[in-house]
Amino acid sequence: MLEYRPFVPISHGVRVGTAILSYNGTLSFGVTGDLATAADVDVLAEGIVADLGTLRSRADAEGRAADGADGADGPVVDSDAR
Repeated sequence: MLEYRPFVPISHGVRVGTAILSYNGTLSFGVTGDLATAADVDVLAEGIVADLGTLRSRADAEGRAADGADGADGPVVDSDAR
């Protein structure tokens, strides 16, 4: 298996589910929503992608400043929010 994506099934009383999974050097987020009751679930998914990008940039910058490193690649963040 080369890739694994998280999925949270929607069940009775649950309108939005989120999952985080680290596998094979990749960090993936899964967002599942009931469009009838949470039509803007894409806003949550897009916010996760945007904030992870910001967090990664800050962590890279602080890491380089702390040890003078050139920001070597770390784990891949899956930004496929759809």
